[in-house]
Parts: sequence; structure tokens; C-alpha cells
Amino acid sequence: MRHMGPITCLKFHGSSHLVSGSEDSKLNVWRTRDWTCLAALQGHKAGIIDCDIHPTGRIMLSCAVS
Repeated sequence: MRHMGPITCLKFHGSSHLVSGSEDSKLNVWRTRDWTCLAALQGHKAGIIDCDIHPTGRIMLSCAVS
């Protein structure tokens, strides 16, 4: 609903949050309880390939096509 391109990665943090990455170069952070988009992260200049979340949930790493 929020991405303008195909979704290329999905990562859960526990059962409370989900991060989705897309070819539109954005990462969205979702609260799974009600599927509210909490943040739309921008900064990549190309499509997201993958992302991962540290077990603490305080750090996330993402990579994109160059």
C-alpha cells in the first residue's frame, strides 16, 4: 500500500514490527498489531536488495543496488 515498486525484502522484529524494503528505494516500518506504518525511511538512491534488524531492534542495516 505504501511502496511504489515491488517489495524485495521483509524482516520481522519479534512479533511486534515488520520492515519492508522495495525497489522504490524506501524502507517502511510497520506495527503488526494494526499494520500502521510508523516510518518511511528514505536515503538509498537505488532499489533495496535486503535489510536486517539487530536483535535489540535499535539498529537496522539495508543495502541497495548500485
